[in-house]
Amino acid sequence: MLLSDYADNWFRTLQEKRNPNTRDMYFNTIYKHIIPSIGHIPLNKVTKSDIQGMIDSRYDKPSTCSKIMNTCRQLFEDALNDDLIYKNPCRKVIQPKSIQKETDPFTDKELSAIQKAVLTPMNRAFVNILFAFGFWRGEALGLMKNDFDFPNQKVYFQRSITFDKNNAIINPFIKTSYSRRTLYIPNAFLDSLKNYVDSLSGIYLFTFQNGNLITKSSYDKMWRRITMAINENLLSDAEKKMKLSPARRITALTFRHDFATKLYYSGISRKKAVEIMGHSRIQMIERVYAALDAKKRKFRRKN
Repeated sequence: MLLSDYADNWFRTLQEKRNPNTRDMYFNTIYKHIIPSIGHIPLNKVTKSDIQGMIDSRYDKPSTCSKIMNTCRQLFEDALNDDLIYKNPCRKVIQPKSIQKETDPFTDKELSAIQKAVLTPMNRAFVNILFAFGFWRGEALGLMKNDFDFPNQKVYFQRSITFDKNNAIINPFIKTSYSRRTLYIPNAFLDSLKNYVDSLSGIYLFTFQNGNLITKSSYDKMWRRITMAINENLLSDAEKKMKLSPARRITALTFRHDFATKLYYSGISRKKAVEIMGHSRIQMIERVYAALDAKKRKFRRKN
C-alpha cells in the first residue's frame, strides 16, 4: 500500500467529519504537503530520512512544519496500531522551532482609541465582550441572550461558532469541561451589555437583522468596520493624509492577550487564569506569564 492511499483513507474515515477548522488543516497538510512529497513511497517503506527531507524543504515555515509533523505522527501511529508498519518513522525528526510572536497588551493610546471609537451597538457589544471576558472570536459569536444572568452578574459560556467556508457552525462544548465556564460580568460593562441584550429580539447576540448567524464574510466586514473606527482615533490628521497605517494590526486575539495580561497583574495564579480563559492545559497560559515575568525581572534590574 502506498502512503498516499493510506493517508487518503485515513483522512476520509477519521478526519473528514471533524470540526471545519481541524478538518481543513488535515486536508491541506495531507493533500498539499504529505502526498505530493512522499505519497509515492510504500507505507511500510517510509523512513525517518523521508520525513526529515519533507521538513527540511519547508524549514523556513515553522508553522507548516509543525502541522506536517503533528499529522504524520498521528497518521503513522494509527498505521502502527493497524499492524501495517512496525515503527513510527516520525520519531527523532528535527523540526524548526516556532517563533512565538508576543502580542503586547494595549497601550494607553490604543485603549483611548478603542473607547472613543464610534461603533454600532452590535459592534460595541462585541468589543466589550472581548474586553470583559478575553473570549476567542468564536466564543463571543456563540453567546445567546439566556447565557446572561444580569441580577447575579454572571455569564455562562457553553458553545462556540466556527466557520465552514463561509457558513457559521455551532459547536457546543460537549467533549471538554475546560471551555464551558461561568464568568463574572465586570461592573464597567454590566449596564451596556444588559442594554444591548435587552434590545435584541432574537436568541443570539451577533446575527443578521433576520436573526440568522452571521457568515464569515460578514464577520470580516464587521471587524474591518471596528478596526477602521479605532484607527480613526489612533492616527493624526497628518498621518491620515499620508495614508499611513497604525503600528500594528489589532485582532480579536489582541484583546485576549490583553485580558491575560490583566489577569497576570491582578495576581491571579496560573492555574486560575487557565480556568478563566478556558484552556485545557496550563502550558497555554505559561507563555504569557513567563514573558511578563521576564519583563518584570528586567525592569527590576534596571531600577
